[in-house]
Amino acid sequence: MSTIKPKPKTYIIGKPTQIPADAVDVDFEELTIEIEKLGQVFAPQEVDGEAPEPAVEVIRKLSTKNGNLESLVVNMNDEIKNLLNERHRGAIIIESDDPLYPLEHQQNDRPEIPLIQNIVPTTETENVIVNVAVKGPKGEGVNKAWVTVAGLLWVDSGFTNSKGQVKLTLLGESEESISSIEIKPAHTYWSLRIDQPAIKVGEENEVVLKKIGPSVSSNGDSGEKQFVGWGQQDMRLVGQPQQSKSVRIAVIDSGISVNHPDLSPSEGFDFGETTDAAESWKKDGSGHGTHVSGICASQNNEFGILGFAPNSELIVLRVFPNASNSKLIKALDWCIDNDVDVVNMSLGGKNASQLVRQRIQACRENGILPVAAAGNNGGKVLFPAAFSEVLAVAAIGRFGTFPDDSSHHKHIGDTPVQSGDYFSPQFTCRGPEVNVCAPGVAITSCVPGAGYAAWDGTSMACPHVAGLAGRLLQMQDDIRNMSRTAERSQSLFDAIIETCTFIESIPEIYQGKGMPRLPLSTDGGVTDNSALSEVAVLIDSAIKIVETKLVNV
Repeated sequence: MSTIKPKPKTYIIGKPTQIPADAVDVDFEELTIEIEKLGQVFAPQEVDGEAPEPAVEVIRKLSTKNGNLESLVVNMNDEIKNLLNERHRGAIIIESDDPLYPLEHQQNDRPEIPLIQNIVPTTETENVIVNVAVKGPKGEGVNKAWVTVAGLLWVDSGFTNSKGQVKLTLLGESEESISSIEIKPAHTYWSLRIDQPAIKVGEENEVVLKKIGPSVSSNGDSGEKQFVGWGQQDMRLVGQPQQSKSVRIAVIDSGISVNHPDLSPSEGFDFGETTDAAESWKKDGSGHGTHVSGICASQNNEFGILGFAPNSELIVLRVFPNASNSKLIKALDWCIDNDVDVVNMSLGGKNASQLVRQRIQACRENGILPVAAAGNNGGKVLFPAAFSEVLAVAAIGRFGTFPDDSSHHKHIGDTPVQSGDYFSPQFTCRGPEVNVCAPGVAITSCVPGAGYAAWDGTSMACPHVAGLAGRLLQMQDDIRNMSRTAERSQSLFDAIIETCTFIESIPEIYQGKGMPRLPLSTDGGVTDNSALSEVAVLIDSAIKIVETKLVNV
């Protein structure tokens, strides 16, 4: 039996971009030997027959393509950290290897649901059993739907079985005190939220979900018309000519469900704790990377959804679960070494890392455009999106693109920041660091298996822009054929900004320069800032006005 103890602190050791004149350059092979010796000197003693954690341990080495060792990931205590800083003052950077998080907004995170169970169960506590049956529009049971029922004191959640059934237990509640029920299906159907539901204890309570679209099935080959999301429509993907020129888009995320019929990744790698990094990227336990990849590059076929750059080379770089700055650094180094064009980072953390920023700067210097999600906590822009070298993407929503009784509706808020068809969801991070905005509410894309689901988050907004960047690079030979330098990445950055439509009445901190839109094309060519483009904008606005009036009739 082992005693539960705090995990050792993990740090990244790297070099500053410029070493001060009075500092001595460090060879990292020699530094590794020095750290091992310090571990022997400061080795803790065995206590009660239990082996102690080592005082310091090198757990990963980060090398360049040519094999030069340039960073170390080290577990160590504060005493050794301070000693290394003192010995190599100015010649090394020691940073905490902070965790990173995927930036999908969890649809069942609701402030009115208790975060802590407020009672301590005793033998006298009464249990309320709630039986729920989740059905589709044709009466079919919905398998693996996540159901949450909340009361005043207790909340319980669970997955439905193959018949769509789940039994939940609420302690200290009654029929009258149940405040909400929320259903988040795995795929195919819209989520559902009911406040103050009329739930009957002792009976099966049936809820019926609405289907997202006829082609968004669980088998991916329904033969129905391809589903085109509102983001693809509003960003002018529809009607664009096919592009086949080589562009490499890397998605740094949780992997991919490689057998999904709507996805065709070119290659990948896993930077996590794995024994088979060349194969384990083909799995995606959370579904996050699969959903993001679908928005970037789903295939243009007869079913499923339409991705922004279906003929691009989709590169899958897995850093989740347990992503951290050091794993992100390794993935960015891979992008530099393998001539990636666009990097999608639907992830973030609260703390800036000088070493991560150095790698992002290196990406820009090698002609790569990094695109990152702004974040979902409604506050300041997270890192790495907050770095000026990154194209930071906030989320917007569009009224009328999801049912009013779905979980997506809550993101509008009681006092929405809105203009016309669009609103800024409550969750999106905002600030002067935001460069652009993109669709991030009720976004339908691929999920593991062969399914499709509608998710929310700046994670979903980010690949709209990364995919558009790849498509734009395919369309613009002058940028794509440039030498792989900072000028190339800046030219692509500027080209995206030039396509933006600013959404009037929504403050700039919520949208940056606005929503990017692919330029209209005629006769296979690209037309930028033309009179035809202006007419198209007016036509789009007129159609939306008519659609809104028809809905309200």
